[in-house]
Amino acid sequence: MSGMRGILCRGPQQPDLLASLGGLLPPGPLESGVLRRRRLPADLAIAAESFEAVLRHVEGAKEAAVDAVPRARTPGRPLADAVLEFEECLHEAVVGMDAWRHPSVADQWEACRRALSGALAGAERLRMEAPEMSFDQLAFTMQDVIAPLEPFEAAAAAFR
Repeated sequence: MSGMRGILCRGPQQPDLLASLGGLLPPGPLESGVLRRRRLPADLAIAAESFEAVLRHVEGAKEAAVDAVPRARTPGRPLADAVLEFEECLHEAVVGMDAWRHPSVADQWEACRRALSGALAGAERLRMEAPEMSFDQLAFTMQDVIAPLEPFEAAAAAFR
């Protein structure tokens, strides 16, 4: 077996991947086979909690945008409603941004601040133009509206 299938499908003849590595792994979060979060200093832990609250709003905005795209069994939400909820969620995220500002994640914070501005600008353009779109156009448009929010992934990784 090769690739991910070889890693995920262990049978009686397939040894445990971690066991087969023997002592090759350095001590750390993988030694038990389970990823663990590192313990954060108290001030950074407070910032991390605030970031998670902002991230929930960002994820809610993404869900609202995706809900506008029709699926096999659902027609998709009206574009105007989806864009409105997208903007409302992002405005809530903007309100919470200062709470997670911390020197050790300053670069990520700034990237996320710019990401929110860019995503809100894209949503406003979409709302003002309100174009009629085919399924493909709508799917790609919503992808473009969500794309500026990628820096939140890097910020989340910084807190792990």
